Amino acid sequence: MDTLVPWMAVGVAVLSLLLDSWLWSGRSKTAADAEPTRFWKEVQSLSAGFLTVVAAVAIGLLAGWYFGAMGLAGGAAVGSFIAVVANIAERPLGDGFRPLVVPAGLATGGIGATLLAAPPDRLPLQLGVVIGSAVTAAILRASNSAPVRWPFLTTIFAAALGSAAAIGQFRDNVDRAEATPIVLAVAATLIIAIAAAWRRFSDKQRGKAAGAHSTAVIGGLLLIGAGKLIASRYLFLNDAFLVIGGSVITAAFVAFIVSDARGRDPSMFALGSLLWLAWATIAFGLMQGFGIGLFAVSSAAFLLLMDARAAFSSLGIVVAISFYRLFLEMFPTESRSIDVGQQYSVMGLLFGAALPIALVNWGAGIADRFRGKATPALVCVGGLISLCLIVALPFVLGSRGTIGFVLGLGFASLCLGIAGAGRISVFNLTSGIGAAVLATFGYVAPHLFVERDTKIRFLGWALGIAVLLVLVAEFLFGRGRKEENHV
Repeated sequence: MDTLVPWMAVGVAVLSLLLDSWLWSGRSKTAADAEPTRFWKEVQSLSAGFLTVVAAVAIGLLAGWYFGAMGLAGGAAVGSFIAVVANIAERPLGDGFRPLVVPAGLATGGIGATLLAAPPDRLPLQLGVVIGSAVTAAILRASNSAPVRWPFLTTIFAAALGSAAAIGQFRDNVDRAEATPIVLAVAATLIIAIAAAWRRFSDKQRGKAAGAHSTAVIGGLLLIGAGKLIASRYLFLNDAFLVIGGSVITAAFVAFIVSDARGRDPSMFALGSLLWLAWATIAFGLMQGFGIGLFAVSSAAFLLLMDARAAFSSLGIVVAISFYRLFLEMFPTESRSIDVGQQYSVMGLLFGAALPIALVNWGAGIADRFRGKATPALVCVGGLISLCLIVALPFVLGSRGTIGFVLGLGFASLCLGIAGAGRISVFNLTSGIGAAVLATFGYVAPHLFVERDTKIRFLGWALGIAVLLVLVAEFLFGRGRKEENHV
């Protein structure tokens, strides 16, 4: 079956294009729909965007031949091709649900095809696919006045999939680790197509499409079921099922709190990042770097299923951690001084940058929703939650993770300031949290040496409580916001 995996990936890419065309073949078309797509107009007119893509591919191939890096150049050409096809397929079909089976299928086919090469040549091919797709998507976006989303989504899924497959190459004593993310992506693409077909069937039978919530539940359960089947029957590691299932559930909550209806709310974005980081810590504890890779693929697949535009922007932190783990595997000599403690330092750094932003904007939301005595009381509740996090943090991330957390507090103000949303209240909060960490660490340090499984269970319970608090907060002072384009 392993030799069939790359052909399955290529086949699902072709199938995704056919399914997308079939699903929308019976739709009533407008005059705009009958016109050629934006990219074909550019081809016909030999526009600057089209010529730039062609020149970039030609220069890349020539440079690859000259410097002896044809694997990287060939992968970049494949990545450029799938981004162009994604742009061609993204026709303006009006408002409403549009299944993202094409970006999922094209990314799966592009990365999966690299398994046809010899093992030493696969890694540069996989990196090249991501590079070529990203560069081409940027060129296409710059050359089009209308929003271009599918090439970007194709790149994101290809990055998650490529990093996971590449990490799998370095997983010792685990057969099929490299191919497992591809198999998962094939299953995810088919599940997205099933969900889209269900909505189309429901639309024809009842005159009303199935709701997004029912699609999320059905698709999410199918993804978790596929993860169980792959983990037990293909990879033979049950921990993989825990990683995949938890990733889908985490992605569902992030899609809920970082939703398009909220607009660009930094507090929800920061809170979503905290959820990503929490499950990334658990996934790393279960399967080390390969767990991070599976986490990235599973989360991206569910967000494609939901077409969660805003949540996609927060997924970048997961893919970045996946590439960080890949760097450690690719360059063991240069990174030999980096051990698991540094991994937790990075996690702590990201936690420290996201937590103050989430707390400050949460407090602002409370102030807008409540007045009088309720506001200080709720802020005190937030302070108690923060204190619990400060005490719990060293148990999960250890001493090095705590050091990273303290350093990350400074990045909260930096990130908001660069974005033009600097707040003195964030600096005030980071000062208080930093002092509290220093004051409490001496009391908890003697008790930090607990087993890994205990830490994972501890963080799992903490993550569940955090999600519950988010749901309660949403019920109390959730407000709808105008939908924005998160491209």
